[in-house]
Amino acid sequence: MYAALGIYHRPEFLLFSLILIPYFIKDRSKGIIYATLGAAILILPFWLERFMINLEMISGVGQTLISSLQGESIGGGTFFGPEEYKWFSLAYLPFGLIGTLYLLVQKKWNAVLFYLLINGVIVVFKLFFYNRLIISLDIVLIILASAGIYYAFLQSKDMPRYVTVAAVCLLVFASGIITLESAYTSKPLINERQLDAIGWISSNTPPDSYVLATSYDAPWVLGWSNRKVLAPGMFEWDNSGKEKWLKFLATNDSSEAGDFLKKHDAKVYIFYSFNKFNWMNLEKFNNASFTKTMMKGAVVYRYDGNE
Repeated sequence: MYAALGIYHRPEFLLFSLILIPYFIKDRSKGIIYATLGAAILILPFWLERFMINLEMISGVGQTLISSLQGESIGGGTFFGPEEYKWFSLAYLPFGLIGTLYLLVQKKWNAVLFYLLINGVIVVFKLFFYNRLIISLDIVLIILASAGIYYAFLQSKDMPRYVTVAAVCLLVFASGIITLESAYTSKPLINERQLDAIGWISSNTPPDSYVLATSYDAPWVLGWSNRKVLAPGMFEWDNSGKEKWLKFLATNDSSEAGDFLKKHDAKVYIFYSFNKFNWMNLEKFNNASFTKTMMKGAVVYRYDGNE
C-alpha cells in the first residue's frame, strides 16, 4: 500500500512518510526500515521514468511550503476549506477531541495520534495541499471520535446506560441532518458539456502541449485532457507564485498575458468554464496572438505567441 501511494498518489505518500519519521523514532523498529526500503525499490522504476517531473513536483512543494511560512498560502488545492469543514464536522468533532485527549493522557503515542498531529499542523498552518489533506484529517478524527465515545461513555462505569445510548443517537441524528442537507443543496461543479469541451482538448491539441486553467477548472482539466496543466498553486508544471498568478488572472492586457505564457516551450491552450464561482478576465485573449474556440459552457484559447 505504501509503495502504491508513492506511485499513484504522491500527496498521501508524502503525508505517510512524515508520519513514519516520529513513529520510527519512538519504536526503533527495523521493520519500518525494511518496509521503507522495499517500498523505495518498488517505486524507483516508476519515479525514474518521470524523474524530471517528480523533481519539479518536489521543488514546487518546497516553494509552496516557503510561501506558506511567509504568509502566502497558495498550495491548498481545489477542495472545500477549513471554514466549510468546521460545519460538517460539528457532530463528531467534540468526540474526536475527547479521543485525542484520552490518547495524550494515557501516553499512547501510536500511528493514529502521529497522523492527527502531523496532518493537523499541515492544515492549521496551511503548509501544502492543506485543503486536500482536510479529507485525511477528517478520517482520523472520525476514528478518534469512536474512541472518544467508547472511553467517555460506553466504558464509563459512572455513566448511566441511557445517557450513552442518547449520546450515540444524537451523534447519528446530527450527522444525518448535515449529510442530508448537503446532499440536497450540493450541485455539480462542472457539467457534461464542459467535460466534453475538455475532451475536445485531448483530441485536438498536440500531446506535449500545456493547458492553462483556473484552480476551479484545473482538477477536471488534468483528469480529462491528458495534458500538462498550468494552474495557480497546483501541480508541478508552473511555479509562478501567487502574485504573478493574481496579476495574470486579473489583467486585460494581452502583452502581459503573453509575457506570462511565452516562457513555456510548447503550445499553450487556455480553458475556461462559465461557472458561478469561476473567475478570470478573458478580455486579454481578444488579440491576434490568441485563437478562440467557443464551446457550450466553456471557451478554449490557443496561444500562438511562442511559435
